[in-house]
Amino acid sequence: YTLYDMPGSRKIHLRPIPRLGGIAIAFAFFAPVAALLLYLNKPGRLLLVHQQQFIWALFGGGGLILALGVYDDIQGANHRLKFSVQFLVATLVFLVGLRIEHLGVPGAGRVVLGPLAFPITVLWIVGVINAVNLIDGLDGLASGVSFFAVVTLFISGLLDGPNGALVCLITACMAGAIVGFLFYNFNPATIFMGDSGSLFLGYMIGIIALKTIIQGSISAWTWGILLGYFIVDTTFTTLSRIKIVKVWYGAHKSHAYQNLAHLWNSHLKVTLSIMIFHLV
Repeated sequence: YTLYDMPGSRKIHLRPIPRLGGIAIAFAFFAPVAALLLYLNKPGRLLLVHQQQFIWALFGGGGLILALGVYDDIQGANHRLKFSVQFLVATLVFLVGLRIEHLGVPGAGRVVLGPLAFPITVLWIVGVINAVNLIDGLDGLASGVSFFAVVTLFISGLLDGPNGALVCLITACMAGAIVGFLFYNFNPATIFMGDSGSLFLGYMIGIIALKTIIQGSISAWTWGILLGYFIVDTTFTTLSRIKIVKVWYGAHKSHAYQNLAHLWNSHLKVTLSIMIFHLV
């Protein structure tokens, strides 16, 4: 039964549901990207020859985060292990060269971060990972919101012209993987993504967004607005945890989406409303 999410406690479903859907999402994403590297057409050569840092971040970091999520879904991982692996992977991403070195500040123009590049890059990646993980509580919510985040990344790649071709390609693969999963994850869900899926999606959104920030196709400030719900819910959840269970990592039932679901008495309405909010 470790492969199933059992009902009871804080759970809202009434029967055991498989919870390793993240493996399917990851496979559906990695398969076409790996095919590009094997087939070596023009996009494949671009990835293999000129974007090796990004490839390492996608496959190396993504594989480690996926493994962490699978372990957590099957065996259970405490917050120390989860954050240790996340910070390790984010540090490795920085070391391979995928990092925020400049930041556009309103009124000050382009600011060189210098020594601040490391903590800002690492906190960005870890922050987005956990922001997605925290909203994975209703059928189709995390996958639906992640889909619109990926679509936003795709559009930013289109607006960036030839420089954004790689972002468009990667996000198209990710969007396809999420849509395929949503058919089975939307209310009423027959499979959950689990931590393997939410951690993986959060990581991928984080590093692809990082790529667009580095290329200058979209600013970090704009991404802060686009990820507004993630940021608000993460802040609200952390403060609620401290108030209710006295520690910032404790479990509780005071997420923003949980309060809305209780107020509206409909999980489907909450999921659709948050998805529409991100679409607008």
